[in-house]
Amino acid sequence: MKYFVTIIFILIYAASDAQILFNKIYEKPYYNYADAVIERTDGNIFVLGSSRNPTDTDFVIILSLIDPEGNLLWDKYFAGTRRGSSLIQTSDANFLAVGTASNSTTNAYLVKFNSDGNKIWEQSYTSSTFMDGFSVGETLNNNYYFVGTDGETSILYLTDTTGNLIWSSSYEIGKLVSVIQTLDGGFILAGTTVNPSIAPAIVLLKVDSQGNEMWSKLFGDGVYDGAQSVLQLPDGGYMIAGHFAEPDVSHGYPLSYFIRTNSVGDTLWTKKQRIGLSNHIKPLKNQNGFIHSSSFYSHDYFSINISKLDEFAEIVWTRNFEPGFLFTIGNNITETADGGFLITCATSDFSIESDIRLIKLDADGNFVPLSVNDFNEKKSGLTLFPNPASNIITFQLDENYGNSINKLIIYDAVGKVLKKLDAIDKYKMSLEINDLSSGIYFFELITHLNDAIKGRFIVEK
Repeated sequence: MKYFVTIIFILIYAASDAQILFNKIYEKPYYNYADAVIERTDGNIFVLGSSRNPTDTDFVIILSLIDPEGNLLWDKYFAGTRRGSSLIQTSDANFLAVGTASNSTTNAYLVKFNSDGNKIWEQSYTSSTFMDGFSVGETLNNNYYFVGTDGETSILYLTDTTGNLIWSSSYEIGKLVSVIQTLDGGFILAGTTVNPSIAPAIVLLKVDSQGNEMWSKLFGDGVYDGAQSVLQLPDGGYMIAGHFAEPDVSHGYPLSYFIRTNSVGDTLWTKKQRIGLSNHIKPLKNQNGFIHSSSFYSHDYFSINISKLDEFAEIVWTRNFEPGFLFTIGNNITETADGGFLITCATSDFSIESDIRLIKLDADGNFVPLSVNDFNEKKSGLTLFPNPASNIITFQLDENYGNSINKLIIYDAVGKVLKKLDAIDKYKMSLEINDLSSGIYFFELITHLNDAIKGRFIVEK
């Protein structure tokens, strides 16, 4: 049996043209989230997010350095902060992150650090309301910009290379969470309108190089629409990645909504795709099209999605990973130097402890499964028998534990969901596996107390 498992992994690596692929969970105490990832020029990877342990009163920003094979090298924590949402490498070979500081008030926050994670400087930017920071960038003349929002009012900030404020401009238009500098030296911002009397809509706001409003456009179907990310394309037009909710579907889950405009925001075409709530979109480096991240929320269970799209937002391929949860809107995907892709997320929401997850895929979306060591089988009174199994396998919780099985998900060796059972509500259940061929399989069991129990079993025919 060990030879069969080894062959599976060899085939996966051969199919990916010898690229290094990995699928890792990095266990730390209590709650840990990842919302931004970049590949450095040296091939190492920075992951930015938020972390909290039992002795903290609030979250702090966490920065993790991971090598090209997915091995964690170190973690750094930035005290006095709350969360990190966006991360870039700057032209001087350092790094800049935006997020939120939580001192006496909550303020948008910038921190610049070197390749060792050592802080060069940090700045928080006070405002009259609690302000979260998003979408950091570097201008053509090497200043820095980002957007802050309290959910109703948004502020565009421009700073010098030491974080000193050059100017800021406020917009009473809603929650703007994405900003880029445009070809004419101005800025384009995207987000969601906030008006209690009408449904939220996608908003696109164009400002000049001093932050003065030039024009704005609204998009949507009048139900529940919003935008998380915007790009400017070589022809001067824009691509908006947002979400929409279908009025004729009872669950009302928002799904991805792509809007292509010209340089003044007039719609050229739109595309709606069933790939989850949009999070971030980036252009492909050497071909037309985009890489896009999104997330699903279904019955209190969370998953993360990465999709390759062509230039008209048609799906080339899409991959969904469970568990996967996003704490905030960030640049959680990137294309790597070898033509592959990285996506980062967390393993759960706030109801149970969460760990950082990082997945490396090749250019065709191939990936490796979570390894056995990445599945943390919690001491929760679960008994799994027989293992190996051939026709039926049984999952049983200790009745004295006071818990029952609520959901069970079975994955194959490349991470594909094979079986998903909901609302089981039993201490013991037997699962027929006649349709599974010989090999190694992974499971995730969710109890009615929201404990996540993960492990593996072997099928032998």
